[in-house]
Amino acid sequence: MEKRDRMDSTNSSKSLLYLFAVLAVVGVLVYLPLAGQMGYYKDDWFLIFDAHTQGAEFFHEIYKIDRPARAYVMQFVYNLFGDRVIYYHLSAYLFRLLASWALFWALDMIWPKYRKPNFLIALLLLIYPGFLSQFNPIDYQAQILSLCLAFVSIAFTVKAIKVQTPGPRLVWIGLSVLTGIIYPALVEYMLGLEVLRLSLIAQSVVQENSFTPKETIQRIVRLWLPFLSASVIFLIWRFFFFETERRATDLGAQFGQLFASPLTGLWWLVNWIQDGFRVVFLAWAVPFYNLAFDLRLKDLLTGMGLAVIAVLLVLSGLLELRRLNPESFVDETDSNWKKQILLTGVLTALLALLPVIVVNRHADFGDYSRYSLASAAGVGMIVTVFLLSIASARLRIALIAILVFIASFTHYANAAHAVEITENMRDFWWQVVWRAPDIQPGTTLVANYPVGAIQEDYFVWGPANFIYYPEKQN
Repeated sequence: MEKRDRMDSTNSSKSLLYLFAVLAVVGVLVYLPLAGQMGYYKDDWFLIFDAHTQGAEFFHEIYKIDRPARAYVMQFVYNLFGDRVIYYHLSAYLFRLLASWALFWALDMIWPKYRKPNFLIALLLLIYPGFLSQFNPIDYQAQILSLCLAFVSIAFTVKAIKVQTPGPRLVWIGLSVLTGIIYPALVEYMLGLEVLRLSLIAQSVVQENSFTPKETIQRIVRLWLPFLSASVIFLIWRFFFFETERRATDLGAQFGQLFASPLTGLWWLVNWIQDGFRVVFLAWAVPFYNLAFDLRLKDLLTGMGLAVIAVLLVLSGLLELRRLNPESFVDETDSNWKKQILLTGVLTALLALLPVIVVNRHADFGDYSRYSLASAAGVGMIVTVFLLSIASARLRIALIAILVFIASFTHYANAAHAVEITENMRDFWWQVVWRAPDIQPGTTLVANYPVGAIQEDYFVWGPANFIYYPEKQN
């Protein structure tokens, strides 16, 4: 019996490491094939130009009006990577991977016998196709790091409540609270992920099944309070000590609209329902439709090939899991677990959107796709429950393959579009330099790129100044 237990433990560790490796390789296939061909994009231009000409400490001037914590991240990252965009792509990929690993770890501690759905949820978080700004890694470095720290903090919370020894437990609590303060300081709208922390604490307590309803609620609250302190500390600082100069991140100004017009609350509800439908359902269709059918033949075939490899890797991971941990497949018939994870997923997907809604923004599949990122874990839970509720095993596998293919191909098509913009911008400025090799300071420039819209003035003066006047400034 003891030998069998050791063998089961060894197989469990092997399957966990194998699935971690599958997530890592799938992430590489999804996010890095074209990373070396992409240049600066959108807000990257003024961020890199400012840091290049005035030093990394200038990030403090950029972010002091709304998110000062981001300046420390960008100052460190720029000192490490400089102007080389490929390293920002690599770090963004790493943060996405660590976020999926952390979620997988947290779920595996709560539901150790449900490794297959835990893996699928982490996978869907990693490759979620609704977030389309991964190829903009300089400007979104802080957002992706914030996501990573949020899930790391939640995983530390689960570990803390599972550990019985006081010393290690205090260490895990401290790490959870520290990361729980940092991640909303980087991007405040990620704070909606706190509902996932509370949900996992609640699920852990409910599993003990030895308390009355009143005792269960009391125990959940007692366990939650140390971790709630992180959000309270951030909110106190944000509301009472920090004065933002940007209306979009001024929570007082946004809530003021609600009191000025009660109809604002009704619009928030309507937008909340619409955005919930977008992030859960439309994310698997609209970006794919918008991006996948406008590719050159080479990119089309390459993207399809990489997506197929990603599908095969995922299916091989599930087969290896079945071989090493056949007991982990009881989830396919356990309706009680499905109810638990579905409730957690719905709460996470919807409440993670709430901070976005109350500042009068929307999640979409254009410039505001970043607002869908916090909901991705909840979406993964909802989709996983749907998949495992299908009676036919072959149909389940087929749908998993289709979703992985869609997400992988969408991200490749998105990156291919970014490469096309980079190439066109490079050709455009090569032509400008060839015809006007010495543009004088103070010259007004008007440009029209053949691919990609010019949304801000630095889309023009950024590359122009990099070419003509890249020297250090005071």
